[in-house]
Parts: sequence; C-alpha cells; structure tokens
Amino acid sequence: MRRSFLVVAMAWGLAAGASAADAKLAPLLDRMHKVTSAEGQPILAEIVKLGSPGVREICAMLLPPGKGNDANAHFALHGLAMYVSRPGADDERKMFVIVLIEALRAAQDKDVKGFLIRQLQLAGKDDAVEALSGYLADPPLCDPAAQALTQIATPAATEALLKVLPAAQDAARVTLIKAMGVLRVKAAVPALLKDASGDDRTAHFAALHALADIGDPAAAGVLAKAADAASPYERSQGVSCYLLFARRQAEAGDKAACAKICRELLKSHAAPRERNVTCAALATLAEAVGEAASPDLLAALEHKDDQVRAAALRIIETLPGKELPVELARRATQAPVPLRVQLLPVLARLASRGKRLGEAESTVLEALHDKDKAIRLAAIPAVAEMDRAGAVEPLLDALRGDQPDEAKLIQRVLLPLIQAKHLPLVVARLPQVPPASRAVLLDILAARGTVAQLDAALASTGDAEPTVRLAAIKALGALADEKAVPKLIELLLKAEGAEQGAVQRAVVAACERIPQADQRGGPILAALGSAQSAKRALLLRTLPRLGGDKALQAVAADTKSAEADVQDAAVRALADWPDVAAVPELLTLARTAASVPQQVLALQGCVRLASDPKLSAERRVAILKDALAAAKRPEEKRLVLAGLAGVRSIESLKVVAPFLDDAALQGEAAAAAVRIACPQDRSDKGLQGGEVAAALQKVVEVAKDANVRKQAEDQLKRVKPGS
Repeated sequence: MRRSFLVVAMAWGLAAGASAADAKLAPLLDRMHKVTSAEGQPILAEIVKLGSPGVREICAMLLPPGKGNDANAHFALHGLAMYVSRPGADDERKMFVIVLIEALRAAQDKDVKGFLIRQLQLAGKDDAVEALSGYLADPPLCDPAAQALTQIATPAATEALLKVLPAAQDAARVTLIKAMGVLRVKAAVPALLKDASGDDRTAHFAALHALADIGDPAAAGVLAKAADAASPYERSQGVSCYLLFARRQAEAGDKAACAKICRELLKSHAAPRERNVTCAALATLAEAVGEAASPDLLAALEHKDDQVRAAALRIIETLPGKELPVELARRATQAPVPLRVQLLPVLARLASRGKRLGEAESTVLEALHDKDKAIRLAAIPAVAEMDRAGAVEPLLDALRGDQPDEAKLIQRVLLPLIQAKHLPLVVARLPQVPPASRAVLLDILAARGTVAQLDAALASTGDAEPTVRLAAIKALGALADEKAVPKLIELLLKAEGAEQGAVQRAVVAACERIPQADQRGGPILAALGSAQSAKRALLLRTLPRLGGDKALQAVAADTKSAEADVQDAAVRALADWPDVAAVPELLTLARTAASVPQQVLALQGCVRLASDPKLSAERRVAILKDALAAAKRPEEKRLVLAGLAGVRSIESLKVVAPFLDDAALQGEAAAAAVRIACPQDRSDKGLQGGEVAAALQKVVEVAKDANVRKQAEDQLKRVKPGS
C-alpha cells in the first residue's frame, strides 16, 4: 500500500508541475551535453530552480536499456548530484535526495534503480540511508547500495551494513565484507574471522583484506597464518594483508607490533622469488619506526639481490639524520663493487639535497679515480648530480684516463655544465690528457667554444692521433670566423683521406659566416688563382656549398680545362650548384660535353634544380623542356620525363604527351602523364580539360602497366573536357 501511495503521489506531483517545468526543462537538457563542466553550472542552477517538479520530470525520462534514448536524463541527473553536493547547498541537496528516493521506489527496472542509487551515493547523507538499506538484500542492487552506504560512511550507514551482514550470502556477502573493511567496522571482526576460515575462497580473501584494514589485534593469528600459506597465490595475498595489518597497528600507535610483523616477514620470506616481500616489509618497517629500522636496512644492503639493495637504498634516502649517510659513505669505499656502484648515486643525491656530509662528498669524488672501471663510470654522473656548479673541474681532471667510453660519458655529462668561464680550463687540459680525452675536449670546444679557442683547435690539427685531428677539424668548423678562412684553406690543401672532407666542411662553415652572401666564395676563388691539378679540383668541389656569380663563372670556365681531373671536378660542382643560375651552363654542357657521363651529370643537375618547389610551375617546366631538348639518348630523356612528372600542370603534360607515341619512352611517358594528371589524395580532383582527356586516352591505349592504365581510366571518368 505504501508503494502504491508513493507511485500515486509521484504521478500527482508530475501532473501538477509538469506543464510548467517541462517547457523550461527541455531546452536546458538539450544544452547540457554541448557545454563544458564549468559552462554547465548555470544550466544546473536553472534546473534546480524548477524544484522538485523539474527533478521528477527528469527522473520520469529514465528508461530501461534498449527502450529508448535517455542520455540527457542520465547526464542531467549525474550533474545535479554533484552540483547539489557543493558546500552551502544542503536544502537543494535534500530536495534532490527526496525526489531520487521517490523515483527509486517507483522504478521497476533494476538498471534504472542502479543508476538512481549511484546518484544517491554522490548526494546522499543520513537522509538516504533508510532507502538504500532496503536494497542490501536485493542481489542485483546490493553492490551499488553497499557502495553508496560506504561512501556516506556515517554511523547510521555503517549500522545498516552491519545489520544485514549475518544473513547475507554469496556475492552480496562478499560485497558487505569489503564494506566492513573500508569502513573499518570493528564490530564485524568476529563474523569476518569466520569467513576468513571458511571454505568460500572469495569470501576468505575478502575477509582477510577487511580484517587487515580494520586492524583489530584479534586478527593477527589468522593473518599470520595466511601469510605463511603454501600456495604462491594465497601466500602473496596473505603477505599483502599482513603488511596492511602491520601498517594499521602503527597508525593505532603500536609501532612495536608493526615492527615485529615486518621483521617476521623478513626472516620467513627471504627466498629469491619473494624479493618483493622483503622490499615491502622494509618499506613498511621504515615508515613505522624511521631510523630505528637502520639495522634492517643496512643488513639488506648485504643482500645478494640488487633489487633488494636498491629498495633499501631508496628507503634510506627518505630517512632524516646523518648517521645512515655516513655509514653509506664508509661502505662505498669497502663494499663489493655492485653495491658500491649502487651507493654512489645515492650519496650524490643526499649531498644535493642539503645533507652535505664531507665523507659522502669526498667518497663520490674519489670514486672518479677508482681502480675499478664500473665504479668510475658510476661516479661520473654522480659527481654532476651532487654539485652541478662544482662538477666541471673534477670531471675535467677525470679525463686523464685512457678509456674512450669513459671519456665519452664525461663529455655527455660535462656538456650541459660547461659555461664560458670553464673554456680556459678545457684548453689548459688539452696537452695533459690521452688522445681519447683530447678528442673529447675538442668536441666540447666545438659545442660550447668561441673564436677565442680557435688557436687551440688549430694547434691540435697537427696531433699525431687521427681521431684528435678529426675532432680538431670539427671544432674549427664551429669556431672559425672569416679571418681564419685562409688558414683553413691552407689546411684543406694539405689534408688527405677522411680529414679532407672534414676540413672542406669546416672551410664552408667558416665562409658561411661572412656577412655578405656574394663574397662568401671569395677566399676560395683567391686560392684558385694559384692552385693546380688535384688542389684546384678540391677547391672547385667546395664552391657549390657557397654559390655566387663569380664562383659560378670560375666553375663554368674550368669545365673546359685541359686537365681531366679539374674538368671533372668543375662539371660535378656545376651539377651540384645551389640555385638556377647554373641552368644555362648546365644546358650548354648537356649539349656540348665531350663525354656521356658529363652530359648525364649536367642533365641531372637541371632536373634537380627544376624540382625546387619555390620556383613557379612555368619556370620548372621551361627548364625541363630545354633539358629534354638537350638530351640525346633515351636514358637521358627518361631522367627528364621523371622530373616533369613532379610538375602538376597542363604545360608539363603537354611536354610529356608527344612521348606517348615514342615506343622507347611510352612506359615512362605514361607513368609521368598519370602522375601529373591524376589525383594525389581524396581532396584532389586532378587536372581537367580536353587536353587532359586526350592525353589520358592515349595512356589507356599504350600503357603496358595495368596500374597506370587503371589510374588513367579512373581519371577519364572524372575529367570534364570543357573545363
């Protein structure tokens, strides 16, 4: 009868307020899902102003799954549940909760009820406890109801959960057991102890965790037994619960009980496969008793497992006081190498955080020169972490060793630390260190140096070690200014092998620092005046990186040189020229060069320059059209046709189309025509017009490649001949 009355009352309320609320509600709900959370707050405020009728109207929109779209109602009710829970809105919250309870009791579908319960979880307080309690005995709704009451967490909510625990069965019982643990209900301990010893495995594990969370000393024996289970899974779950129980003892003030449990676990779970237990027990122990855990942590440093040692060190780092860092510093000079390697970064971090202990700092610094390489490698980053500002000189001193990998590691660590004030120190170390370290110092100068260190780099180009000379040349490229270019050119003309290319790059880099772009090739042109044969060829090969009209004239002149190596270098330089100013000379060369390789190089240069997207399509086609006219053999014409394929214009297609009738070039011409005319992506319509259609029709007739033919056929269907 009561339920019937509520249904009638709700229906009456809806009828009385629906007409007024509905007219305002619909547009508000439509806007809710279109705005951000912040923008939705005013909309929620407007809905709340509609009062109970408005909320009832939304609740009435809820539908069972598959019976229609009630997304707006879900969205609005969830938003309201959070909105009315804000501070200072208790009257709004109470109104909202009353309406939700009415809707919950009236609803027939379990999913709808579950949704309403979850909103009560957000907005409800003691005023929702009675209504929620009625669903704890309903298996499908027990879980959401228990979660809601657990969230409310008042004495009344706790009492409601505890009241139904004795009669609960199966999944509902597990749900309630978990709630007892979350709420730490000591009155539930006797019942939970029975579940922990029962045959239902799910309830067993839930009860163990709940007992651990509650932390009642009466559960100690059951949890200790669970932690010693034979099954790996049960043992793991038991240990987890026992450690949680230990933490609860410490929180309750019984730190001795917590420490006892942790030390028991350290002894009884010492097998290698249970290293995780050792690490967790150490962390729990240290959290509970602080520095009193020092003996246990130091003992763990002797453990064979490096993960256990690492865990102990991480814990030690978090503890206050100076005694442990001092002991770590002592062990860092005496312990086995693996532990010493782990200790060094810890000591460095302790120092960097203000625990500046002389023993710790000196231990890390001394490790840079340890006889064991693994120790030295660990010390290099540790020194930088300990004191970034003061690490440069010790690390530079460490470069006195002769190990290339150590030198490279020092370089990586040093580079971010090097400032202008350190550069004289870098230069001063150059004559004092082995070759691998000299190369590293020069690399540092290349990355951080200035022209002030140029002389040091120049001097090192005479080093007996090839790796040092190459590093010096690289540094020259980074440091040299225009005044140093003559010296670099002199060095270039003497260089051999791999060093020649390195010096060439350094010369170009220095010339590129000349402010006037048209004068950057000047120093090389000056050297050309007296250079002959191989040296002249070397200088010619350097000019394309710099460009300029005068340099182009010099290169073009040497394409007619009587010396074969000079002529070849000039042709290659012309083919590599950086801008289209070289095109006329390249076309002439393509038509008149005495050798086929030189003709091909010239055409390749034209095609490369014509690929520059900064040029207009008309200019690119003009260059390629002239190149095609200069080409003598089919191989050369194929090269140019491939270049034309990259220019998507009617003019490019017109140049390609005649070659569809050339049996030797039909395949390349067809591929080029398709690439020019057909779409490149979904947004591209391709070229249009009668000329395009004619060319594509010809492709269909002559193409032997099925894919090319298919592309032409597809585009023909899209081409509008009159466009």
